[in-house]
Amino acid sequence: MYWWLRKMRRLWLKFGWIVIIACFAVIVSSFVLVMNGNPIKEKEIGKRLEVDLEREYKTKFDLEYTRYDATRSEYGAIFHTDEPDKKDNVSFYATYHNDNELYDTYREEIWSRDIRKALSNEAKEVFGNNFIRVEVNSPPELSLDDVKLNNLMRYTELSEASMQHVEIMVNVHKEARHTVEKDLAKLVTKMKDGSMKAGKVIVMGADDEKATAFRSWVWIDVTNLPKDFKMSEFNKLLEWDKTFTAIK
Repeated sequence: MYWWLRKMRRLWLKFGWIVIIACFAVIVSSFVLVMNGNPIKEKEIGKRLEVDLEREYKTKFDLEYTRYDATRSEYGAIFHTDEPDKKDNVSFYATYHNDNELYDTYREEIWSRDIRKALSNEAKEVFGNNFIRVEVNSPPELSLDDVKLNNLMRYTELSEASMQHVEIMVNVHKEARHTVEKDLAKLVTKMKDGSMKAGKVIVMGADDEKATAFRSWVWIDVTNLPKDFKMSEFNKLLEWDKTFTAIK
């Protein structure tokens, strides 16, 4: 009995460090897999997503990179379009819900891009050189009425219910602050006749690198705004922060 214990002790002293290292390696590998996912599965899902997306939308996409979301235990990938004009390219996320249900943000990114382009043209006409850029903070969301349209790609064809939660920020230079209310009224008029039939628009004071910045905004929900709204009634519809704050 004692000789067996002595033998085991000698074996442990000789090879025990190997067991400890192996156990440590298993623990580290398990942690890495939990945090970063399985790279083989991640690559396989990226290829599968590419095939399913191109079948769904009947267009070619380029895979930028795959990713694993440890908080959701979810494999996904970032793709981008290949438009004739490279400035029109958009990047979007795709994954599977419940292992086989395709989910992606392709349509939302296309809608956001087209809204930015349309509203930028209108904002340039109104704000001139004081215009900086348009940002779509919240893209359209398919309402129940629009779900049946499936692969609808033009945001102008969406129902008002799908458009009402859209939030758009128009960035302008500080020189525009003195006429921002009047200019917003002009912009909303153009939007109602052109780019947007619903949603919220925010005019945000911004700046270039050479001048003192200010931060203030006017925003209005155009969803229920009649086309022929009167200028005298416009101020009642505004939420207006009149505090201009210098930012050093």
